[in-house]
This record gives sequence, structure tokens and C-alpha cells, in this order.
Amino acid sequence: MKRIAFLIIFLLGGTVFAADGIKVELQFFTQTYRLNDPIPVMVNVVNTSKEQFHFDVSSLIYETFFFEVKTPKNEDIVINDLFQIEMKNNFSSSEDYRDITLNSGESFSKTIDINQWYLVKDSGYYFVKGVFYPNPDDKSKKIESVYYKILVKPPLMIESELLKEEQAKTLKLQQVKLLPPYEVVSDMIDAKMKKDWNRFLVHIDAERLIQSFDSFWIEYKNAKTGQYALEVIERFKKYLTVYWQDVVESYTIKKSTIEADKAQVECDVTYILRNVSYIARYTFILYKNHNGEWLVENYIVHMVK
Repeated sequence: MKRIAFLIIFLLGGTVFAADGIKVELQFFTQTYRLNDPIPVMVNVVNTSKEQFHFDVSSLIYETFFFEVKTPKNEDIVINDLFQIEMKNNFSSSEDYRDITLNSGESFSKTIDINQWYLVKDSGYYFVKGVFYPNPDDKSKKIESVYYKILVKPPLMIESELLKEEQAKTLKLQQVKLLPPYEVVSDMIDAKMKKDWNRFLVHIDAERLIQSFDSFWIEYKNAKTGQYALEVIERFKKYLTVYWQDVVESYTIKKSTIEADKAQVECDVTYILRNVSYIARYTFILYKNHNGEWLVENYIVHMVK
């Protein structure tokens, strides 16, 4: 029953109670770890009060110390299966406890590998909070640390491959930026068909195109800070990736006209909507910037059939 009670209290949570002058701190040996590698953390209970502090430490250390591990989206990381089985099958009693007394200024520490307890299966940032139960028999009372942020990277070999892929993508983006106007439009529509939004947006000057979208343009013009203006642009870019929802079946570049640093490209795009196809004719208006890149700054569209 004691083990079941511990699991229930752990899942439902207890009450954080105030212990004046008693702090729980976590000490990580680095801020960056590799996926599947150990993630050791030292849990420190520090007595900053002028009085002695007494508490018990269970032989099953997870009855005294625990953690909360979350993603940046505030999603809880689950306990791994082996550790759940261990908690279910092991029992302790007060006879197994060690009585600890901390004088003023003293601390008690224990190093625990988070990877032994939690299923950290994805690379990215995690937030870790330490939980301390001064009395292992009373899980309703606990002292918590603040959240600490750590970064878990992919295994070195995988990270190397990902870096190569990212470098290849960056090189490709640099190359497509220098395409002539008709190829810019062709590559932009191809990117839309493949939902490659980085490649799609690299051909668009969002700060110019936004002027053709009244609600975004008004909000952008009235932005009181540069930071808010940037946020409007980012939302506008996101909108462009969902603006043309119908599926592109095919496209044909009809005509391209270049005059100095201005160009127009006429293109027929065949869409499919609920098994019905229709053709829209776009006239994309482009300009050449100081880097020699042709960017879409506006467009006109009408239905062909």
C-alpha cells in the first residue's frame, strides 16, 4: 500500500510547504547534453536558516528526491518503463531511513541521473525542477527548486549529418536567390507544391508584398515599435504559407518580361478543389535588390477557367 500511495501522490502532486531558510537547488555539470547520454544533476538541500534542520533520507532515493521535467511547450516528460517497474516493486520503511541534521550553512547533496528515470527521447530544450520530500512518509509536503533549463543535442554522429543537411539546404537557398525572374516564380511555386516554406519565402519581399494585404498593412504601418513591426511581418509570412490552400496540380510559365531592375512573369496555375480543377493566371511583379536577387513584391491574379 505504501508504494501505491507514493505513486498516486506523485501523479497527483502534493502541497508545497514553506520551510524557512531551506532551499533546494540543482547543479548541472554542463548546460548541454547528448541524447541517450547520462544527464547527472546534483540536488542540494541547503540550510540558510539559523536553526538546525532535521529530515529523513530513504534508501530508495526517489522517495526523498524527485524531478519535474517539461518541454518548452509545458508538456510533462513521462517516466520510463523500467523506472516505473522499479518504483512499483520496491518497498521501504522508516527503518531504512537515515536521519540527517543540517546546521546553519550546511547542505546535503545527492547526484542523480535524470536519464535513468525519465524518457528523454527527443533533442531540444528541457526545463527541470527538483522536488524534495523531508519526510518520505508524507508526500503531501514538499520543497521545490526553481526550473533549470538544459539543452539535449542529438548524438554526435547524427548532429554531424544534420549539420551537413542544413549546410546543403543553405547552399541551395543561396543558389536559388540568384535565379532569373521566370525561374524564381517557377521555384517559388514548386516550393509551395512541396511545402518547402523556407524556399518559398526566400523569393518574396514580405515588407513590400504586405502592402497589398490591407489588414496586415495597416497593422504594420501603425506598429509603435520596431519589434512589433517584425512580429507583424512574421505573422504575415506565416499567413502566406496557408493563404493559397487549394492544391496546385501544375503550372506553366507563359511569359517573362525584364526591364532593367523590374520584371513581370505571367504564369498559369492549375488548382484542384474537391476534385474540381480551375486555372488562375498570375502576373508576378519582381524587382532586383542590391544583392542581385529577384524578389516578388506584388502580384495580380484572375481566373482563366
